[in-house]
Amino acid sequence: MIAGDHNERESSTMNLARLITEDHIIMDLQSTESSDCIVEMTRALDKTVVNDRTELISSILGREQLAPTGIENGIAIPHTKTDAVRKPALVIGRSRKGVEFHANDGKPSHLIFLLLLPARKKGLLFSLMSGIIKCVRDAEKRERLFDTDDVQTFMEHLGATRLFHISSLLEQERTQQNVPA
Repeated sequence: MIAGDHNERESSTMNLARLITEDHIIMDLQSTESSDCIVEMTRALDKTVVNDRTELISSILGREQLAPTGIENGIAIPHTKTDAVRKPALVIGRSRKGVEFHANDGKPSHLIFLLLLPARKKGLLFSLMSGIIKCVRDAEKRERLFDTDDVQTFMEHLGATRLFHISSLLEQERTQQNVPA
């Protein structure tokens, strides 16, 4: 989290609750192919986030064709910048079967972070992706995420500190756009 006083910390907690709600966490993704997984994950987003679901899916899949978004250790971060979203959003999915996102280590992805930003925004994407990677770089933490079936416990294992930072960055982005949370 960006350094600040207690009120800012409480504000980030409330922002986190609005950004990453139970509706934005899918504990048991059914898809095993990246394109199907992306469609499944976009269903978690409502009309306050999505302008055009077809355009959104097309944008994410187009980005996947440029370079796969699977990274090592069972993690994928499919992402896009598009006018198909009204505000920044993050959907987190877990797949016990694994989803093929063509990671460098050749293994399927089990934790998928779908990151969506409005097209006009610059610079925020890499900060958010870095924050997500830091959330899940520890092997023990990834195991705990796989072992829990409770969304609240999943969130606790994911790591509130990093998520507060991610939430803070997304909230700053929303504020700059004058978009309500």
